[in-house]
Amino acid sequence: MSKRPRIASLSAVVMAALMAGVLAAPAALGAVPTCPGPNCERLAGPTRYDTAVDIARAKWAPSGGPLLAPSEVWVATGANFPDALAAGAAAGVAVAPLLLVRQNSIPTAVKNQLEDFATAGASRFYVVGGADVVSTGVENTLKALPGAPDVVRLSGTTRYGTAAKVYEEEACGFEVLLATGTNFPDAIAGGALAGSFNSVFPTFLGAGAILLANSSGVPQETINAMNNCSTDSVTFLGGTDVLPASLQTQIDNEVPTVTNFKRLEGVNRFETAVEIAKEFTLADVDKVYLAVGDNFPDALAGGPAAARDPFYYGSPILLSKKNCLPASVSTYINSLNGGAGPTDIVMLGGTDVLSDSAPATVC
Repeated sequence: MSKRPRIASLSAVVMAALMAGVLAAPAALGAVPTCPGPNCERLAGPTRYDTAVDIARAKWAPSGGPLLAPSEVWVATGANFPDALAAGAAAGVAVAPLLLVRQNSIPTAVKNQLEDFATAGASRFYVVGGADVVSTGVENTLKALPGAPDVVRLSGTTRYGTAAKVYEEEACGFEVLLATGTNFPDAIAGGALAGSFNSVFPTFLGAGAILLANSSGVPQETINAMNNCSTDSVTFLGGTDVLPASLQTQIDNEVPTVTNFKRLEGVNRFETAVEIAKEFTLADVDKVYLAVGDNFPDALAGGPAAARDPFYYGSPILLSKKNCLPASVSTYINSLNGGAGPTDIVMLGGTDVLSDSAPATVC
């Protein structure tokens, strides 16, 4: 299996952005945006599949978006979250969108967007998960897209094995963010961080992948992947109630290359997302993405977009309730940029899942 090299230097990244015409000065600071409003962007569609398409069009549209038309696209099931957790972080590393499909079919809007990307030059499509979640029929449809793109399936016998395959393909040797494979919130918030340009910025955590474990232990597939990639740092996402302290002992014993451990946690999913967001320390956080904290579909595709928006350092994903922000989230948002707050907010999903009033309402 081929391994992708780390990005060589910050100057190379910045030069690429300048040549692409996407590196712009940060927006002027101002009050926390009002939604709806000119500085509050909502990315949404009538279904989870359409929302992922709207995110892809807004950020990677060949006709003009803040990111380059992608050279590759990641595809995962929209019916469940585990495979897409790892795929979202990997897509962020590759500056690529994540689109969702059904097990045996591709929704029309998704297929149209895939065709647009293929026509614009996307030459590789990654399918994440086995044929029991994304069928060979869907895989064959992807192979028949304009330009006959290379289609690569990454799958293991379990969700843990699939995440390990994604890590070995896209981010081997990068730091690992370890999340529970039995729930989604911590990994969704962590995916934006893992997918950003962390590997070249010493002030970042330096991550590049989401791997999965559970309260019973670190699965052998995860251990094998870390050994195969000589992983040197592991950060646990969430408290010891989801990832017990015994997991660090296990990794310490079974992966000799890991010498650095860290844990990002809060008393709940909302506060854990805030602790993850605090790792975006390269520059002032001028934009935040908001997703509802009690469901997964809309936030899955938002991860790779947040990781590269702005292109050169990314934005955190924070979790919200439908109609209000938990106090810890509101406090963090209002503390940004010396108390001026972010200039821009991106809302993931429609008003039926995340209301316009949420960013300005505390609960």
